[in-house]
Amino acid sequence: MQTDFRVPLSGPALEIAREAAQYSENFLFPGHMGRKGVTGTALQKALNQIGESGRPHGFRTSVRTWVQDTEAASFDVAETALAHKVGSKVERSYARSDLLETRRGLMDKRACFVTGDSAALVALRR
Repeated sequence: MQTDFRVPLSGPALEIAREAAQYSENFLFPGHMGRKGVTGTALQKALNQIGESGRPHGFRTSVRTWVQDTEAASFDVAETALAHKVGSKVERSYARSDLLETRRGLMDKRACFVTGDSAALVALRR
């Protein structure tokens, strides 16, 4: 069962969304025929074609690992960013925020990391 989930987009993500808007009115990432969104299978096929051994769920894992390694966000923020339920049913009944603005900061940090704009990158010696 899926529920609505607001996603704060970083500047680079918004640029991608604006570019993608010219290709479909209904989907951010349209499928091959344009009648529905791109599927997980199509994404795996594209990864195979470029020789990438990673899988779509692995991208989520890489974000969670990065957050742990860099302490870019608290546990609750990181888990909420991945649309995971945090806490017990009782805890969730009182903590109703989706942490949107806090997650926006996390998405901006991640965008800086993946685009190479992060000052925290350090060259490792061999």
